[in-house]
Amino acid sequence: MEQPQPHIDEALIAKYLAGEASVEEEAAILEGARSSPEIRDMLAQLSLLWEGSRPPFTGKPLHFDVDRAWEKMETRIRPEAVDKAPKRISMLPRWVAGIAAALLLGTCFTFLYLYFSPQSASLTIQATGKNVIQTLPEGSYITLKEGSTLIYGTDFDEKKRFVQVQGVAFFEITRDEQKPFVVATGGLEVKVLGTSFYTQVASDGSAVEVGVQTGKVEVRVNQNGQKVYLTAGQRVIYSLQSQSFGPVAPMEVNRIYWKTGVLVFKDAPLSEVFSQLETSFDLPFKYNAEAFRTCRLTGRFVGNNVTEILDQLKLSFDLRYTVGTKVTIEGGGC
Repeated sequence: MEQPQPHIDEALIAKYLAGEASVEEEAAILEGARSSPEIRDMLAQLSLLWEGSRPPFTGKPLHFDVDRAWEKMETRIRPEAVDKAPKRISMLPRWVAGIAAALLLGTCFTFLYLYFSPQSASLTIQATGKNVIQTLPEGSYITLKEGSTLIYGTDFDEKKRFVQVQGVAFFEITRDEQKPFVVATGGLEVKVLGTSFYTQVASDGSAVEVGVQTGKVEVRVNQNGQKVYLTAGQRVIYSLQSQSFGPVAPMEVNRIYWKTGVLVFKDAPLSEVFSQLETSFDLPFKYNAEAFRTCRLTGRFVGNNVTEILDQLKLSFDLRYTVGTKVTIEGGGC
């Protein structure tokens, strides 16, 4: 005898993941996860995607800790609230399509899920030990900074152009008005038709920066739908702590030194130069800020390492340096 089709309230799952479910609704979801391995596996996948932190596809099952979720909820509610919750929740075999309909109202979560669903394989490119340039099937280029990761589906460009990036990357995107190019990174979604831009997630995960070299991009927050539009020469930083965008500011070419090998300074305080060198070469600088307080630099460095740049600075300023695990600057200033 054919078993009756199970059912799930897809909108309820959307509210749960968005943190907007009531006590009773949250309890219903967790009770369903406790009683159904299928729902538990589904929540493991969806929870990761909602946070924008899906790891590279490994083929191994993900785990959703139902007991821990219950404990977190029960610290916030009266015990009797849990007793009112429905005791069973099931899932349609075609739950992906149902959730898509439920989430179209304001989240891009289903969009992420459809692009990285377990039904289709994904490719993972890791920049280990050096920068990596990846050419995509439709001709776009992505330069990954050392230590960064790119993930995209094997069906890329057949119906969509979607990638996920962890770390820092620069994009040179082939224009296709029928298929916007979308990047998911650090909880943001960056959409373009054809342009060049970079995305950078802070090493501590506290902020995400997007800067545009050419063209125009739309930057959207997955969780709350905030949007910012950037044009050539602009950048913006999104703070995950305050969950808000900072002001749109001019893009600085030095932000992509790791790709171009070019550093440009225009009447910059020497303290600003040292700070940029710290960032560019991932080396802490130790110096007496007061000694160089009035020193300023105008110059351009192309393809130089930190020692070569410091040697050139010695020609203009009274300074000596040593380079080890950090850079120590000594001297009398200008």
